[in-house]
Amino acid sequence: MFKGVVSDVFFDLDHTLWDFDRNSGLTFGKILSDNSVDLDPDDFLKTYVPINLEFWKYYRENRISKEDLRYLRLKRTFDSLDYPISDDLIHLLAIQYIEQLPSF
Repeated sequence: MFKGVVSDVFFDLDHTLWDFDRNSGLTFGKILSDNSVDLDPDDFLKTYVPINLEFWKYYRENRISKEDLRYLRLKRTFDSLDYPISDDLIHLLAIQYIEQLPSF
């Protein structure tokens, strides 16, 4: 029998207690709208999700940095959608996504 003191409890929030896919979609819907990016969030996500998975694979393989992951997954998505967007706005969206994701 365990007689020690438990000081930490860990939860896997990703897809267990927290619906990451839903929250990610809501976050993108908000930041795209807030920044006047005229794309349907569902269309954006259909393109973004497989690209995001590809770039996470590169990150896990140490082929890209965290910063490149955050930028390139969005850059490739907008390029695939033939949506003209500045690098500055892509960087802003990447920051806003990380900042606002826990809010939903």
